[in-house]
Amino acid sequence: MAALLRTVRRCDRSSSHEPVLAAAYALFENLSADGTCARALFECRDSVNVIAEHMQMCRDRPELVAAAVRTVVNLCGDARRAAEVAAMGKILGRIRSIAEIMQNNVDVHRHRRIAYVEQRRPDKATEEATAAAKLELSIASMKNLISHLEPHVHKNARQGAGSGSKKPPRSALLYPRSRSRLGRVGSPAVVAVGSPAAGKGQPFCDKENATAASLGKGYTAERERRGALERERIHGGVLAAI
Repeated sequence: MAALLRTVRRCDRSSSHEPVLAAAYALFENLSADGTCARALFECRDSVNVIAEHMQMCRDRPELVAAAVRTVVNLCGDARRAAEVAAMGKILGRIRSIAEIMQNNVDVHRHRRIAYVEQRRPDKATEEATAAAKLELSIASMKNLISHLEPHVHKNARQGAGSGSKKPPRSALLYPRSRSRLGRVGSPAVVAVGSPAAGKGQPFCDKENATAASLGKGYTAERERRGALERERIHGGVLAAI
């Protein structure tokens, strides 16, 4: 299975590769109907991404796209695998965009059919009707896949929102809360050990709080220094203007 997928991965949309892709995806569709084979294909490296790339690359070949879509539907028959596919970045968005492009092609074939009917060219009108019908079958398969994956996408989003961590406020970053019960670092209750205030009934402060208090004082001193430099610069500019 892995060797076949590696071979298919090297195929492009050229006419020489078209029969290889058609045979490979017919085989993938039949094998993925079995649970064991579906698990083996799903566990191959980048299997779903490779299939999605071929769906986008060959979107003008509805039979191939339909076989690829049915293969992914079979792979997503298991709830765990469906959840993993739904969590694969932009897979669902790519499938939606492919379906929209194919729907536009259906509209083009319908307009052409009407034009050929008006021109009394029944052979061409039949060709356009057949092409539109094939595209509609592929689009129906893709809509089925989208409706199957959307509940898992919403479930993953709810789980991500429930387990996501909120960004702490800026004040908490400037003055982190100490692990002790003395309050925020830099508050009057946080007194360095050995300071004059430590022996005047103030609460005991451990080494961690003392270090944090000194950092808070250094931050305040730096702000005052920058403010003085700014005031001096403004005063000098005013004198120069006078």
